Amino acid sequence: MKHKHIKYFFTLTLLSFLLCGTDSRPVPYGADAVKPVTVRSLTNPVGIAAIFDEDNNTFWESAALLPHGWVGVPSANLWLDGQRFLVENQNKYAAAFDGNADTAADIKDDEFLLNIPKNATAIGFKFGSKATVILEILQNGKVTQTQTFQAADSYKFHTLTLPAGNNLQVKINSVNSFQIFEIACRPAELRERVLLDFDRVIPLQYLQLSDNRATDAVQNLRIYVQKNKYEKEEVVYENIREDLIKFDAEKQAAFVILEYTLAEKDWRKVRINEVTAYDRSGLYGKRRTAQKSKMPLKDLLGVNGYWSFGYDRYSKFIPPGEGPDLYAPLVSHFRTYHDMTWDVKDPDDPIDFTKMKISGTPAMEWLDWDKEYADWQATGVKIQASLQFFRFAPEAWSRAEQSAYNYAYAYARHFGPTQGNGLISTIEVGNEPWKYDAATYRKIITGMVRGAKDGDPAIEVFPCALQAAEPKFEQTAEFKNYVDARIPREIYPLLDGMNIHYYSYDNHNVYKQKTLPPESSASTWREITAAINWRDRHLPGKKIYLSEWGFESAGGGEDCTHRQCIPEAEAAAFAVRGALQAHRLGLDRATWYYYANETGKSRLYARAGLTASADAGFQKKQTYYAFAAMVEELGDLHFVKVYRESDAVWGYYYGDKNGKISHLILWRPTRLNAPTVTVDLGQHFNFKNAKRFVFEAEKTSETVELIRMEKGYRVEVGAVPVVLEVERF
Repeated sequence: MKHKHIKYFFTLTLLSFLLCGTDSRPVPYGADAVKPVTVRSLTNPVGIAAIFDEDNNTFWESAALLPHGWVGVPSANLWLDGQRFLVENQNKYAAAFDGNADTAADIKDDEFLLNIPKNATAIGFKFGSKATVILEILQNGKVTQTQTFQAADSYKFHTLTLPAGNNLQVKINSVNSFQIFEIACRPAELRERVLLDFDRVIPLQYLQLSDNRATDAVQNLRIYVQKNKYEKEEVVYENIREDLIKFDAEKQAAFVILEYTLAEKDWRKVRINEVTAYDRSGLYGKRRTAQKSKMPLKDLLGVNGYWSFGYDRYSKFIPPGEGPDLYAPLVSHFRTYHDMTWDVKDPDDPIDFTKMKISGTPAMEWLDWDKEYADWQATGVKIQASLQFFRFAPEAWSRAEQSAYNYAYAYARHFGPTQGNGLISTIEVGNEPWKYDAATYRKIITGMVRGAKDGDPAIEVFPCALQAAEPKFEQTAEFKNYVDARIPREIYPLLDGMNIHYYSYDNHNVYKQKTLPPESSASTWREITAAINWRDRHLPGKKIYLSEWGFESAGGGEDCTHRQCIPEAEAAAFAVRGALQAHRLGLDRATWYYYANETGKSRLYARAGLTASADAGFQKKQTYYAFAAMVEELGDLHFVKVYRESDAVWGYYYGDKNGKISHLILWRPTRLNAPTVTVDLGQHFNFKNAKRFVFEAEKTSETVELIRMEKGYRVEVGAVPVVLEVERF
């Protein structure tokens, strides 16, 4: 949308606002995001509409208050327009106090004496004279500082630092008449104020604010909210990520004032790219209303794997208990990165998978997928194949839709559950082909979906991993993955659901991001809500596969030192909590990335394995034991309903497929080193025992003290979930 350019000025103390119409929009398929209607600044109205133009690449900058810009700014110049000073005939000398250093007041025989405000720290002075001018600082009527200016100092701006103390005055004298172009007085802090006008009272607890407050230009930021022009309240807030502010409580506000204290350095400015307001639900909207799960917890769980599970030979030749055998007891399915470049040398080439046993594939004469996948399937899991084609350049698809159709038809016809050999239950049209332009991907997915369903109508077909929260990603070089841009509506009926990848980070910038607890309102994990909303609107009743998620840590003899790493035990706790949330959200699969660490040095996603890498002998990490504990304690149970999801404690009820409750799982939504809290349970259930998950080889849980009270129970709960078994319903 476009906004008219409005020129305006305001001061913080005089809020006589020009109110306009509402300008709010929903973040696609996520939370309601509210933009200000107008924005005003203390120093520079030019270009300020960039703050709310929905383009993070544009920005507004304040004027520079130093070295001399503060002179013309209300509140930065305490004497502006004759405020707070004593001088006779002040109207006569108005030009000396108008903030314009090019206008002058003539000073003849008058005594020029000014009272200096208590909070002042410096004086700015520009004069013109053919003779000496003397400026004196007085305290309690006595001269404490004298500055003598020569005629050669005329027409320059001079700054004098004031002594500490109260009852200060400044006196200016000269033997001849002279001119004062400007005399100004500044406080200890120079501040820029930006006012956001929402035109109506809105509930507000989060500000998504892209600005430069983390640079050396800004010392700090104070935030005020106003319901009207009389009720101003300073907000207590925390920076929960680089571009996201959370207030201590939800506020009702029509106006928000951002007050930046600038650094004491020349030419420092405030810069704001974009600002958006949200209510207590935050960026990603309200949590989905909980419903009883359709499947037990183990059926949700999967793990991502690759040909031979790191052994560089067919799984048939891997010792028992290793390779797919090592991971199958934890999950219901394996997801394989089935690289299309292993099948064909060019995406337009034909393929006949029935010839693999004799001559391999056209690209790999030794390769027989049937041999490999049969050993995976023998462990009792289903196989989900992500048909990767990112290694092909987009321009290699000279007949994109037809070639995609041909490949997917052959694949489904050979591997599908009813027309093929039954090795593959699900396929995805690419893994993360996010460098492809939307037009090319739309052709490929159209061809593959139709080809797969024609090859075997029973095979599940999903798009590549896409997201529904950030349309702007389509404008990036490497993350073009916005769902509405990528899937043609005409193939919606042929799709079996939506495919997503989510990790719990504080932002999407891989060079800055850090891992957050999966319950955090600032976590990108919460964007799953947008995916669910998109599914409900466009593919109602169909599935959502979270085909990649996980946490990176050291373990198994390998380090983890890059930005996204967290302690091993914390990764295990987050794994349990993330899986429980995926279950509660109604997702149909949650497939951990990755089966094992990658070899080599610590780097993004290289330490996400349930086990260490081949170099460390695939030693089990605590995340492996976390999956084992989940399956042992809760694997056959269904999510039933939410007990609590608060800042202090989260808890879910679990039970059988009919919804009869048998367990309560409690945890704190914190990092591992946070203190425990005491949870007082009501009298709804009697409990047999309480156990805390343990991420060790020898055991999956340990006993926790469950205190029986006169009314209910009491139990200590921390970041590692506690499982309470219900004695009777």
